[in-house]
Amino acid sequence: IGTVGQLCNWGSFIKEEIGTDQNTDSMVIHVATTGSDSTGDGTEANPFATIQKGIDSSSYGDTVLVAVGTYVENINFNGKNIAMIGENRETTIIDGNQSGSVVTVNSGETSDAKLIGLTVTNGSAAYGGGLLIGSAYGSGSNSEITLSYLKVIGNSAVNDGGGLLIGYGNDDDGPIILNCKFINNSAARGGGLYFMGGGNESINNTLVINNTGGG
Repeated sequence: IGTVGQLCNWGSFIKEEIGTDQNTDSMVIHVATTGSDSTGDGTEANPFATIQKGIDSSSYGDTVLVAVGTYVENINFNGKNIAMIGENRETTIIDGNQSGSVVTVNSGETSDAKLIGLTVTNGSAAYGGGLLIGSAYGSGSNSEITLSYLKVIGNSAVNDGGGLLIGYGNDDDGPIILNCKFINNSAARGGGLYFMGGGNESINNTLVINNTGGG
């Protein structure tokens, strides 16, 4: 726990993920605040400007590498089993701008889908202010995404799951949560995390602190 959240360079980690996790047909798609969604092509030299553009341009097994910076957007994996990796957890930030869940994953993604090394902040939604995994409305696809080395901070939900909501549709294998931090999130129920479904979620080496919400 003590080492989780230290400022570090993700370069070697990213290289390992690409080298061991990707198939020979996979692509690496680059996103940077200096990029362009209109003229960029997702290469390192000519990156996209938004994370969602990187997701939309990806295919199964691809990696979306997100450079240091603040990205004001709300993203959806849209069923893509891809790895999204931030350059540095403390300084690669997705800011939801109080405009809904910052990250939505509810279209049948498996544990091959990965979200790694970012800060998720400033989300505000009815359910799952920071991350919405599965459906909050009684039906939805199972989503088994792997969440690693995330800092989920300062998000809110009117109802359930200020930092993270694991909703319905996760009745078999649920998400894998590893080496994450949930800090200063709030909701009516489950300020840090809230579990609606009856799946087999796995949570390891994760810190939940200073969140507010009822039972």
